Amino acid sequence: MGSFTDTTLEDLLPKLLNAIKIESLLQIFPEPVMDHSHGSGIVKPEIRTYSDIEILRTILPEKLFDASQNCNLTGTFAFSFALRHSLTWLAFLFHHAADGTIPAAGHFPGRDIENDMEIVSAFAARISPNENILPVAGFSAVGIHTAWRARSRCRAFDYYDIHYCPNHTSGIFCTEHENEMWWHTLDDDSSTQARMFEFHAGTDNYYAYDEQKLKEESARFWQAFSEWKKLQSPEKTAPALEFFSYRDTSELKTKGESELRQRYLTLAMKHHPDKGGSKSDFILLKDFYEILEAHFE
Repeated sequence: MGSFTDTTLEDLLPKLLNAIKIESLLQIFPEPVMDHSHGSGIVKPEIRTYSDIEILRTILPEKLFDASQNCNLTGTFAFSFALRHSLTWLAFLFHHAADGTIPAAGHFPGRDIENDMEIVSAFAARISPNENILPVAGFSAVGIHTAWRARSRCRAFDYYDIHYCPNHTSGIFCTEHENEMWWHTLDDDSSTQARMFEFHAGTDNYYAYDEQKLKEESARFWQAFSEWKKLQSPEKTAPALEFFSYRDTSELKTKGESELRQRYLTLAMKHHPDKGGSKSDFILLKDFYEILEAHFE
């Protein structure tokens, strides 16, 4: 396929979207980890993270994957956008499978909704014969993220801010996270993930970029990412460690990321406004969790 050096944005995206199949994307979802410590098994809210390269190597034909590793900024953007657009579509299908509805065709013109919903339903039935769990997915600056949710739980998911919502719901999201429905109207409290889903759902956003604009956006991204990494500074880490009852970063890393998530969930139940906690403490909890999470990147 070449190096994509002379390939235009307009030509590349349709080819990549055609190459990324729903069946292939489902390969990135590992078997859910179940917790049987309290009798009946419940799915653990563990997050798996994969780089773009890992996923592209899995889902693309070999020659196309090789080409993806030898392309200019235009080609890199095309591969990244195509992967995230496809994952947005898959996450959208999983949401609707969770509450038994069929998504509106207008959000993803050209997609075979009925066929893809059948594929998703068959996958879910194979993983969970009782059909009581379904995946959630998202993406961030560090890669693609997957996790599992019980159907009865809120499906809000953001790698930075919403690792897990314990609230029960009969729909897709609980009342606290209704603003995660990016296919409707977002507001100031919607997560970064909801905004990224909205952006990558529309292929018009892809065609709005040329090489110069991509360079400018890339520079802004790395500046923002650098600011995020500064969360690891000692002056920000110390109060976060104290809030989570760690002696120091050495204990944090020794205990591991799973232990941090467990402490987060325990504190979330304590400080959640619906459980008698204060909104300010709940916001502080999420900020401190993000700071400590950065030490595992």
